[in-house]
Amino acid sequence: MIRPPIERPKVGRATKMTEEEWAAWRERQLLGNSWAAASAQIAAAAIRDNPALLDEFRLYAAQFPHYNRHTLANSMRLWAQDPDATRVQGEKWWHGEGRELRDGAVPVWIESLYQGNRREERENPQTGETEEIVRRTRAMVGTAVYDVSQTLPKQGAACTLCQTEPGQECPATCPVYQGEAGHIPTRGAVLMEAFNQLKLVGGLDLEEILGQLGDDPYRDGDRVEGVNSFVISVPKPGGKGTRALRVHVSHDDKGRTRYAVVRVGVFWIGLDALEYDRSTYGGSRRPDYLRVQYGDDPETGKYECDQGYRSRPGAPVVNTITLAGDGVYDPSNTSADGRHGPYVGRPGRYNTVSVPDKTERAVRAIVHQLTQHWLKQPSLDELRDAHDRYHAPSRKAGHDRKAQRLREQVEQLAAELAEQEEAAAAQAALLQQEGEQGEPVEASA
Repeated sequence: MIRPPIERPKVGRATKMTEEEWAAWRERQLLGNSWAAASAQIAAAAIRDNPALLDEFRLYAAQFPHYNRHTLANSMRLWAQDPDATRVQGEKWWHGEGRELRDGAVPVWIESLYQGNRREERENPQTGETEEIVRRTRAMVGTAVYDVSQTLPKQGAACTLCQTEPGQECPATCPVYQGEAGHIPTRGAVLMEAFNQLKLVGGLDLEEILGQLGDDPYRDGDRVEGVNSFVISVPKPGGKGTRALRVHVSHDDKGRTRYAVVRVGVFWIGLDALEYDRSTYGGSRRPDYLRVQYGDDPETGKYECDQGYRSRPGAPVVNTITLAGDGVYDPSNTSADGRHGPYVGRPGRYNTVSVPDKTERAVRAIVHQLTQHWLKQPSLDELRDAHDRYHAPSRKAGHDRKAQRLREQVEQLAAELAEQEEAAAAQAALLQQEGEQGEPVEASA
């Protein structure tokens, strides 16, 4: 592992440090290098001395797939330093997720690849003059990363996932604490990494350790479940370029899908419940139309939010405009450029009012990407069934009311029918009486 230079470099971020700041940074980096080097050996020794920990580590490592692409060493470092960690990333990554480090945040040290150019001054042996040369550097360095428990929602914006206020700790139920989904490494892969970490201090006996273990509870290809998320491209404020933002996905018992777009807000997408009513009560059926709701359901003030003259909690903010209301649209008629899609509104005096064209297109571009994900969900049929089950009571009540009206109409028609049949029978009797007497019966005036 490369050691930081003793003298402060003349290029890069070190130039913005004072000598005291440089000395403190260098001391911290040296300590981090030591932790990164030692912690992997500590984890490997723990597995060697207590083979029962092997399968426990495998489940732990599975939730850090981005650290396991080439080696399990970094997962061992994480396990040795913070066995309760669930999501670990660098400070810059957390900033991109709308979070910041809490005061006194404790880092976890791993190794990462450093690539860059270093400028050095050397004396030219031929001319005797001092020249600046650029040397390409590629080396492993100690890197500080942080578990999600060391972060808080960034100042100026609530947590997109649970609406916790800035600077406050999210509750344990917030999806931000969920680990990533990933493959469970094999016993052999873990033991080989442990052997590599311990080979300079005696190594370990792979067959002996495997002999102490029973049958493997996990098969090759088994995975652990984790946070359901993906990345979309969102227009930057002002419309100049795009930025990649993570979207966290969850579902409710109404068959709707909640898309929490980090640093933007919450979109709910599901089947439009009113389409059933339109088809049932004589309207034209528009199959599979979707409804997008901007923001979460409020605890109070639902009417105001549904009418659109008040924004819902967690409503998306696009180009500094907070959205309100909802929009119904044909999922086959959305476009990536935002020219087609649902209605986009913001709070007005009595209901929603339109947003500027640039904002409308930006929102529709986001909804288009979310809709494509919604349509491709493996659980789509289950969501449709959940939607129907949730609306079944109100729909049954609607059918019961209509059936009651029809019964009342039937009873009324039956009474009218009986009255008409009775009158017809009376007239028939008169006709029969005329036939028996052979004389016409005079109609009364």
